[in-house]
Amino acid sequence: MKHRRIWMWAPLAVVLCMALTLSLSGRAAEVIKLDQKCSLTVVPGPFKGDEGAYLTEQLANAAVVLDLYKVGSAVPNSSNGLTYDGYEYELEPWYKGEDGLQLTGNMTNADWREQARKAAEIALGVSVDPATGAVIGRVWAAPVKSDQSPNQKIEDLDAGLYLLIARRGGTGDPDVTYKDVAKYTVVNRDSDGTETIATIANAPDCVFTFEPELISLPGKEPYTDASGNQVSSSENPGPWLYDMEAVLKAQADTRRGSLQITKVLPEFGTIAGDNVQRPVTFIFEVSAVWTDPVSGEQKEYKDVVSINFTGAGSHTAYEPGEELELPVGAVVTVKEIYSGSGYQPYPVDGTDGNAGREAYEQTVTISEAGQVFGVTFTNYYNGRHVDGHGIANNFTYSTDQNRWIWTSVHANGTVGGEITQNGNTTESGNTPEGEQASGDATG
Repeated sequence: MKHRRIWMWAPLAVVLCMALTLSLSGRAAEVIKLDQKCSLTVVPGPFKGDEGAYLTEQLANAAVVLDLYKVGSAVPNSSNGLTYDGYEYELEPWYKGEDGLQLTGNMTNADWREQARKAAEIALGVSVDPATGAVIGRVWAAPVKSDQSPNQKIEDLDAGLYLLIARRGGTGDPDVTYKDVAKYTVVNRDSDGTETIATIANAPDCVFTFEPELISLPGKEPYTDASGNQVSSSENPGPWLYDMEAVLKAQADTRRGSLQITKVLPEFGTIAGDNVQRPVTFIFEVSAVWTDPVSGEQKEYKDVVSINFTGAGSHTAYEPGEELELPVGAVVTVKEIYSGSGYQPYPVDGTDGNAGREAYEQTVTISEAGQVFGVTFTNYYNGRHVDGHGIANNFTYSTDQNRWIWTSVHANGTVGGEITQNGNTTESGNTPEGEQASGDATG
């Protein structure tokens, strides 16, 4: 199941001097001092909207630290050999070459974001295991400053270009250091195949995601261009600033735990006369409710899942590593609404009683992020020789093909046909577009 971002906002300011023009024609008002030490202060937020105060508090309590990697040194502008109107970069060796950074004189904000992504990929040694999809990373050169705190002045920095990485760590998350790349880095792939790199840090109720940033020191105050955008550039004739401030840009997700449903059959029945074990399906209704921490509104999730058996043993509703993810605090009720034609849940008191075909349910709370919470249902064979199984109907939307695809999975594992509904949204309960819906038919 995909994560659903519930809070997103636009940054209130750009990172100062992120898009420094490399070569200009003499509009600066003073000589730049490339041998003067610089400082950087990274300020979180503030955030807009009704959720602003809540997210500000969450970020203030997040286990987030900052690392600065030296990407290149600032050297005099080689176009005229003078230091009046800016500087250019002498990149560190590992950022050079055909696969390194490509910095030019008229880069857009999108260009700088792409170069920041590439810089992070190089600095953190980020790659993705093609077999498992897991992030792999190894820092080749230590950051010049690590484990720095937001709102803290990071001093004694040489003039140059730096990569800013915000991540989990510090006293709030002491087991994670800058070397543990896989623990704080995520790689997402856009619909066009482009990969984006982000880093994470945990707060009590949220996980914050940060994009890597490139920051130039020294810089100048940003100005507003003809399109109304704030631009940081040495084109601004104002004074050079050696003590810079940047705004930490982030987005937040609810922290999530996972649900797993396990079904146990100690024995398996056969059909009278042929001694053949026939497939049997067990169907579960999953209902979850939780309170939105920002609005105070109650949210809910509903779905129906099935577990198929062709013999005695134990099976789960979700594959390991693909458990149902739900927000921390969600109270989940799982009801067994179909128990197979010849099976009954074990009654709590150990006797048959009225267990019969009544709904069999359990409740669990997702109380911690990153943990799997499970419920287990055990059924016994009641001796009824009735053939019965189910078909799971799976609906998956293909963004590449712009259509819904329906496949049916029988209890014995065979896969049925496909139905396409071009351009239309399939009615599938509360499952959002772009995710998978499932339903079951029994017989």
